[in-house]
Amino acid sequence: MSPAIRRPRCRHRGIATVELAVCLPMLALLVFGSIQASNLIYVKHVITSAAYEGTLELARADATPDTVMLRVNQVLGMHDIVKTNVEISPTGRIFDNLSAGSPVSIRVRADVPSNMTIVNWFPCPDAIECTAVGPK
Repeated sequence: MSPAIRRPRCRHRGIATVELAVCLPMLALLVFGSIQASNLIYVKHVITSAAYEGTLELARADATPDTVMLRVNQVLGMHDIVKTNVEISPTGRIFDNLSAGSPVSIRVRADVPSNMTIVNWFPCPDAIECTAVGPK
């Protein structure tokens, strides 16, 4: 065989190493970015579901702000969402004096960094919130 036909394989290894060095960081960004985006979508979905469940509890005849709050916190707890803030308005005597069918607002807010698997890789909001309005 002539020397022109036989080529050393180490040249191809060098090319593969350079391709890996260029592609690996982009692949890592894609994977970890997808994980973080999925976590954000999950947290948003859970707080939306919790607010919706609160409106379902609110529609019951014997609903009180405490029972609504309990149901919202049950949903958040089942999905391990921590550092949340739930606000029901109106509350207190105003809530008790509302007639059937009056709108009541349930606002659920969750801290994002506390509920993320991967923190500080990409910029994300400090909190996510959802508001649902349902009839008493």
